[in-house]
Amino acid sequence: MWVDKCIVMGEPTFDQEMANQDSQADSVNPNELSQRFTNQLASGSQTMSVQVLPGLQGGMPMQVQTPNGVFQVQIPPGLQPGMAFEIQVPRPASVVLTAVNLDLERGAGAPATEEVQMATVVQAQPAMQTMPVQASSPSATPKVDTKAEEKAAAAAAKQAAATKATEEKAVAAAIKQVAAAKATEEKAAAAAAKQAKAAEEKAAAAAAKESAAQEAAAKKASAKQAEAQAALAAKVTAAVDDGTQVLTWLTEKCDVNASDAKLYADAMAELGIDTPEDVHMIDGDEVAWPSVIKPVHRKKIQAALESSRKMPLGRKMSDTI
Repeated sequence: MWVDKCIVMGEPTFDQEMANQDSQADSVNPNELSQRFTNQLASGSQTMSVQVLPGLQGGMPMQVQTPNGVFQVQIPPGLQPGMAFEIQVPRPASVVLTAVNLDLERGAGAPATEEVQMATVVQAQPAMQTMPVQASSPSATPKVDTKAEEKAAAAAAKQAAATKATEEKAVAAAIKQVAAAKATEEKAAAAAAKQAKAAEEKAAAAAAKESAAQEAAAKKASAKQAEAQAALAAKVTAAVDDGTQVLTWLTEKCDVNASDAKLYADAMAELGIDTPEDVHMIDGDEVAWPSVIKPVHRKKIQAALESSRKMPLGRKMSDTI
C-alpha cells in the first residue's frame, strides 16, 4: 500500500514524492477524490511505579524500561533496595491518520480536509535510548510493598544488632584494658612492696649482725677481762697458797711450831721461796738461810729436804703434805 510509505517509525514526516503521485492520479481522475495522509503524534504523559534495584539507594541514577524505551531516572533520597516510587513518563506515541481531500474541480484555494479515524492505530516506538525523566515529587509518599518493607526492617535490625555488638565489644575491650591496667598497677605495687620489704629485712639483718658483732665483742672483752681478773685472782690465790704450802710444810714435815713456821715462811717468801720445792734453792752460798731460822729448826728443815730428794720422779714435796 502506498499509504504505508508515509508512515515512518518515530517522528511523523511528510513525503513529497507521494504527494506528487497523488496529484498526477487526481489529474487522470478528476472526479475521484484523492486522500493524502499525514502523521500527528498524540501528546500527554502518564505515571509509572518502579522499584529500587538491588545495590542502589536514594540519590543514585537508575535505568528504567518503559513502553517508550529505556530511560534514566534519579532515585529519591532515603529509599532503599526494594522500595517503590513513581515517575512521570510520556504516553506511548500513536499515529492518527488524517485524510486530506483534494478536489481539482474547485480550482483554487486550499484543499478541504476531513479527519478519518483509521481502524488500526500504529504505535511509534522510539529507538533504544537513555533520556532523563523527571521523577515524581519527593514529597509524594512512595509505594512500599510489604516484602520490601520487611526486608528493609530486617536489614535495619541487623545493622542495629551489629552496632550494638560493636558497642558491647568496645565496652568489653575497655573493661579488659582497665582490668589489665589495674593488674599492672597491682603487680608494680606488689613488686615495690616486695623490694621495700627485702631492703628493710636486709637492713634489719645488717643491724642485727652489727649488734651481734658488738655484743660478741663486748662479751669477748668481758670474758677477757674476767679471764684477766681470774688469772690475777688465781695468781693471788696461788701466791697465798704457796705461802700457805711453805707454812704447812714447815709445821707438818719439819715439826716446827706454828708461830716460828709463820715467821720462817714470811722470811723465805722475801727470798722468793713460794713452794716447798723452792726451799732447795737455799744452799748457804748464793742464797743464805734466813737469819730468823733457829739452828735446830734449820737442821729439821735440811733433814726434810734430804728426805724429799729420795721421792719418786715427778712427785712434789707439796704432794706429801
